[in-house]
Amino acid sequence: MVSIWDVALQELKASDNADKVTDRYILFAGASSCGKTTAILKFLARDEPTRPTIALEYTFARKSANMQNKLTGHIWELGGGTHLTKLVEVPINPDTLQHLTIAIVIDLSSPDKLWVTLEGLIKTTKERVDHIIKQLNKRDPNFSKTLKKATRHRLGLDKDNIESAEINAFPIPLVIIGSKYDLFQDMDFEEKKLIIGAMRCLAHCNGATLLFTSSKIDSTSKALRHVMNVAAFDGKLNKTSTIEDNKPMYIPAGTDNIDGIGTPPKSLTSIRGNNKTFLESWRSVFCNHFQQVQNDNEHEVGGGENPIHEKQFAEAKVDEARMQKDRVLEAYRRQEHQRWTSRIN
Repeated sequence: MVSIWDVALQELKASDNADKVTDRYILFAGASSCGKTTAILKFLARDEPTRPTIALEYTFARKSANMQNKLTGHIWELGGGTHLTKLVEVPINPDTLQHLTIAIVIDLSSPDKLWVTLEGLIKTTKERVDHIIKQLNKRDPNFSKTLKKATRHRLGLDKDNIESAEINAFPIPLVIIGSKYDLFQDMDFEEKKLIIGAMRCLAHCNGATLLFTSSKIDSTSKALRHVMNVAAFDGKLNKTSTIEDNKPMYIPAGTDNIDGIGTPPKSLTSIRGNNKTFLESWRSVFCNHFQQVQNDNEHEVGGGENPIHEKQFAEAKVDEARMQKDRVLEAYRRQEHQRWTSRIN
């Protein structure tokens, strides 16, 4: 016979499970000075000056889930553009993968770095995600199948979807943020069409949400905050798209299509993509018109800023010891130079 205490204990356990909340994670990546920190500050509603991101930085956001618990969104920001991508191993791990969103920020006003940066970061993060999926498959042989099913459901894909062959869906939620929309507005109309089409193509073929934003246009912050709230606190994504030439784009994952994106503008190039896939056609036309370049500054941590000289890391005793060692090294270099010079003479 079940006693009243047994019933009370069962109800308490059920209540504990109902109140249990799961932390969620966001990884921001992008080229140096593209607007990653600005996007994070906009989401957190913090009015403070930005500074160069040093390697991999962390912050968090909190929101009340109920009377007892708070939801926590852990936010990582990767500095150095495509140069420090090995650090993605920190936020992308077996404990975070199922509750992680990747947010890649792209500077719309620098199309000569757009495709190479976006495609490179998608490739690097996906390789790490695939590696973690293999690890989790060892614990649960059905993990990969379950994740693929969830991804297809999230994007509204099924076996009868004719566009499934063109989509190589990112295994976890992916958001592509086009920043500096205010500068983008002043560009040539035909070039803007090419940039918009390329961004839509890359987002669609990778199953990503796409949005344009600007720190100088307050109305663009609404979509950014909404998408980041969904990522940080497991909300429901608004599936109503905004696709107009004179307005910032907002295209939720799974709502765009090849017919809507169309083919690259013929007026900007003589290249034709008749024998290429949808993605390859857009890549060849875009990269032919906007010759892609790597940012040399990204070979320095934080886009050219040496962390040794950052005031936030200042340590008087350590800095003095470093200066002494530098002086000893310089004296040694001069001595060796003189020795070799005398031998030659």
